Parts: sequence; C-alpha cells; structure tokens
Amino acid sequence: MPSSQCCLPATGLIANLKQEDRDDLSSYGTFHNAKPETVLIEEGKPHGKLFYTISGHLEARRMDQGKEVLLGSIRDGDWIGEVDILDPSSAMCSVITVEETQYWEISRQELEKFINNNTSAGSVLLIGLAATLGRRIREVTVKHATAPIPKKKPYILLGALAVSIVSIVATLFLVGKKQEEIIMLKQPSRGLAQLQESLDFSRQRTVELEAEYAKINADLKTKAEEAQKTKGELETLKAQEKALENQKPDQQVAAVSSAVAAKTVEAVPAPSPQQANAAPLDAPVNSDPVAGYTPLEYPPEVTLLEQMTIPLRVGSKVSGSLKLPAGRVLKVTGLDKGDLLVDMGASTERIPKDKTDFIKALAKADLAAKEQFKLRQQFEKHVPAIAQNPATISEPAAPSEKKAFTFAEIEKIVKIVDPLKTLKALKEQKKETVFSSEAYKWHQAAELIKSYFKDFKESGVPQTYTHWLKTVLTTADMIESGIYDDVEENLQGLHREWLNLKADAIVGKSESNPADAGE
Repeated sequence: MPSSQCCLPATGLIANLKQEDRDDLSSYGTFHNAKPETVLIEEGKPHGKLFYTISGHLEARRMDQGKEVLLGSIRDGDWIGEVDILDPSSAMCSVITVEETQYWEISRQELEKFINNNTSAGSVLLIGLAATLGRRIREVTVKHATAPIPKKKPYILLGALAVSIVSIVATLFLVGKKQEEIIMLKQPSRGLAQLQESLDFSRQRTVELEAEYAKINADLKTKAEEAQKTKGELETLKAQEKALENQKPDQQVAAVSSAVAAKTVEAVPAPSPQQANAAPLDAPVNSDPVAGYTPLEYPPEVTLLEQMTIPLRVGSKVSGSLKLPAGRVLKVTGLDKGDLLVDMGASTERIPKDKTDFIKALAKADLAAKEQFKLRQQFEKHVPAIAQNPATISEPAAPSEKKAFTFAEIEKIVKIVDPLKTLKALKEQKKETVFSSEAYKWHQAAELIKSYFKDFKESGVPQTYTHWLKTVLTTADMIESGIYDDVEENLQGLHREWLNLKADAIVGKSESNPADAGE
C-alpha cells in the first residue's frame, strides 16, 4: 500500500547524507505501508529490489527441513535485499512483517541511475550497504560459532555474503576512478590555458584599438569643424576687403557702379515675409547692429551633426524612408515650430534643429547678409553723386555672347568621378569601403552639375547630355545617403552612355574639321 511519506529520514546508515541528497534518493524509489504478515521477500524467488525500513518490525525466516527457522529481526534504519541487488539470484530467505511497518523500496535500475548521477552520495550509500553486510556476516559467524555443529554448515550463506562485499568494494573502486577522471577532465590543459590567455589578450587589444579608432574619428571631426570655421572666417575677411575697396573715391565708384549694383541686387534678395518677422529666440546676438537691417530667421543651408532616418513623402503620403549620414548638407526652405523645412528634391521634410549646426550656420549667414546690406547702403549713398556727374559714368559694356554647353563639361565630370574606375574597385573591395572613399568626389561632381544648370540656364543644357547628368546626380545622392542597392547598375549605365557621348563628340568634331579628320 503506497504511503504519503515524501522523504527518507536521517536515521540509520543514511543519516550522513545531506538533506538534498536524501530528497533526491527518495525520488528514485517509492514509500509503502505494510500490515502484519506481509511478505516483502519470498525465499527462493528473485526480487531485484532494495528495501529500507522506516518504522515497524520485520523478521528474516528460512525453511530448514520443513521447519521455519528465525534468522533475525529487522528494525528501523535497516536495509533489506542488498544481496540480491549486488548479486542477482533467488532469495536465500523470506522477509515478513511482524507488525504494521512503513518502508521504502528502490529497484536495481533506479539505484544505478542514482549512483551514476550522484557519485558522492552514491558512495556513502554503498558504504552503508557494505557495513550492513559486514555486520550481518559477523552476527552469523558468532551465532554459528557458539551453536552446535549442524549437519550442514552454512558455507553457502557465508560465500554469498562474501561475494556481495567484494562487489560493493569493486563498485566503490570504480566510482572513485570515475570521480578522478571527472576531476582530471575539469582541469584545463596547458595548451587550453595558453589559448585562453591569447584570446583574452586579443580581446583586450581589440578594445584598445576601438578606443584609439574612436579618438582618431573625434580628432578628425574636430579638425573638420575647425577647417569649416576657418573657411567661414576667410569668407568674412574677403567680404570685408571687398567692402573696403568699395569705399574708395567717388570717381572709382562711378566706373564700377553698374557692376556693383547688379551684384548687390543679385546677392541680397528682398527680405521674405518670414524674414521680416522678429528673429527667433535662438538667433545669434547682433553685436554690431545696423540701422534698417532685419536679422535672418534661418540659414540657407545646414549640416547634419549625426546620422538619422527621415520619411519620404509624395504629396501627403509616405512613400519610404531615407538614411542621412552625419555631415550631409541640407538646403533650408523654412522654419516651423522649432523644426527646419529642408528641400529633399520631390518633397519638403522636417528636421529637428538640434540635429544640425543651426546656430553656427545662422550666425555665418547672418554675418554675410549684414555685410551685403552695408555694401548696398554704401552704394545707395554714391548713387546721387553719380547722377549729378553723368560724365563719370562709363559706357555699358557690350553684352557678351551666351556661353554654350559643350562636351568638355561632361569630360570635367568624368575626370572627377570615373564610373568605370568605380566599377573596377567594386570587384576588389566591399561596397561600403568603395563608396565611403568615393562619396566626396561624387558630391563634388553633383555640385558642379548643379552649377551647370544654373550657369547655362539661358542657353540651356542640350537634351543629349541631360539624362547622363541627372543620372550622375541620382547616383551621387544614393552614395551620400548610403543606399547602395542600385548604384552598380547606374554606374554601368553611366559608363555605356559616356562611351556613346564620346563617340558622338569625336564624330561631330571630325565633321566640323575635315582636315583634322584626315590627319
């Protein structure tokens, strides 16, 4: 009858086991309650189980010449069936309960599992079994030494007990060897230790190199900012120098009045309604106020200080996203609730001001606009004097002929960025490496093309070259934005079209100069 007992008590030979070991051992077997005269082991039959008495009273009995002989009593904390567990065979005697008894039993297979999984606790358990066998052999020896010589000496029983003890000793020896092997396996070899040291050194060196790389990048960024600042200061000095030249005597002003007027009107556009409003709170402080001058509200261009991704819209719908790298120059079209409105070609997107060099760019642009405003004021002062003395006004220069767009402009672009050279580099290196090193050249080519469309606005860029130039602009924007999926296909198309344009240019030159063609 199964029992509700859940753990073996710390009594008898398992008293030395830890609580967790006894809990684990209990889970491998089952607890039972037996009424008086219950046969746990029947003489002559194998049982393959080990019993542990928790409470109660049992007796070991054996049939001898038709009579039942009492071999001994079994009390709390005693083991039963250890001989059959270690040396499977038929039982040498029967074990019967005398009173209500609570016991625990485990099969041979489960006992082996416990010993294999818990070598330390298994060793204690085997030693306990060996101690039980030794005690019982001693009791049997003393009993038969003092008893009359029987007709049949119990050599069979003694031999079985001796075999059991030898089996337990052998098992303990094997368990000890297994523990030694486990300990040796856990100890790292010398080669493994050296490999671990090398790995630790490599990791440490990697961390140091990453720190050095970050420091170099920071230094480069600082140098770039200093160079940009120096460039702005140089432009300011040039503007001041030009202003000083315009402050020469009136006769020199009269000679160049027409040119100065045209440049001033073009350089300083009329203030927009947004610029006519009061300057924003974060605008730079006007340390040198000029009467009548209205500070700018936003700069014409800003530079991204960190990488960011923005949505791209067509109309009012989002059609995708664009990854903008740090250092990207964006054209500003307006200011709305603290965000900059930037021109992204087909759409106008919002960029947070704190992600750009807004304050620095606004200060630079405002300074340049103020200098232009001063120049125009100086020019307007001299206009009356010039009007009073018309003789000093020089004849206007004859209008120059419109400059035509030629194939030479295309060759300038190819000298900056050669599509074929970029394609060859892609076969030897990774895309990220090639495009990172070529990004500045493509940006330079894109700026040159934009100037073409502006400078040749009157004469116009021939449609023969328009598609090629626009493909260069698209490719430059993809490289600068880090979108490399279709760049290689664009490069191949640019190279093929370049060869066709070059062939057409050679043929056209030959037709216009037959003598050169003959040579």
